[in-house]
Amino acid sequence: MLDIIKSIFGKEKSKYPSLNDATMSIVESKTYSQGPHMADIDYLMTEVNEDVGVMKYADSKITTDYILMLKIAKRNILSLEYCSPTLRDDENFMLELIKSNAYAYNFSSFRLRHDRNFKHQAVDTNAWVVQYMEEKDLNEAEIFLTAIKQNGTVIKYAHKDLLNNPDFMLSVIDVLPWAIEFASDELKDNIYFMLKVIRKDTNLIAHASDRLKQDKNLVAAAVHLNGIAIRNVHDSQKDNLKIAKLAIKSNKDAFYYISERLQNEPEILILVEQIKKTGDENEIKTGTIEGNLQDN
Repeated sequence: MLDIIKSIFGKEKSKYPSLNDATMSIVESKTYSQGPHMADIDYLMTEVNEDVGVMKYADSKITTDYILMLKIAKRNILSLEYCSPTLRDDENFMLELIKSNAYAYNFSSFRLRHDRNFKHQAVDTNAWVVQYMEEKDLNEAEIFLTAIKQNGTVIKYAHKDLLNNPDFMLSVIDVLPWAIEFASDELKDNIYFMLKVIRKDTNLIAHASDRLKQDKNLVAAAVHLNGIAIRNVHDSQKDNLKIAKLAIKSNKDAFYYISERLQNEPEILILVEQIKKTGDENEIKTGTIEGNLQDN
């Protein structure tokens, strides 16, 4: 039936996809004519809900009016296809629309889409703009850092070269530790990078490569900072006496994550008892001090 309707009216489909294909298939059969109604904002606001094509016939007083086009474009962002070039080259006008709909970025003028300052403002206003940027922009560290600070989930659109850039990824991890999962496999297998990462959050050793989870130097650094980090390393290191002792000294609860063999190792059991005794003594001392303060 749709093919028959199209053949009768012969209307060319817009080069911009409809946000609702079902609606677009119905409105493609509508026709419009010039007249006073094409300068009527209420009429256009009603029609644009169903058929953005009505804007093709809109009076220039409408398509060049800052306030009126803002209202219409917010109703149907595809109406920007028929907006005056002057407005599409207006930074404030486009940013106002981008704020509520990142797709508006597509309609920005060539000049704006190649203006570094505008691109920064656009992603700062709505991080999802990165979906519509050119590939070279997806490799811009500063632009992406701005976007990620606004909405971290957009990191999935970052260029692969950025995800393999240690400085960029460390900056991202400062803001969003979980973003390490998007780091390249090469970085996750780089001990110098991972050493910097675990200094930020020891739990992130869980994202190191399998090879590095067995690396004594990396594991030792992690458990020294936080003994519980041992739960995220390779089983071979959980069964390493030196690593286990280092982890337990850092946090006695690390005992529960070392190998079963080491949990029955005399050296470990003695260490745990020593730490427990020291901890009890400290608690007694702390309690006494607090009690004295309260008495005073």
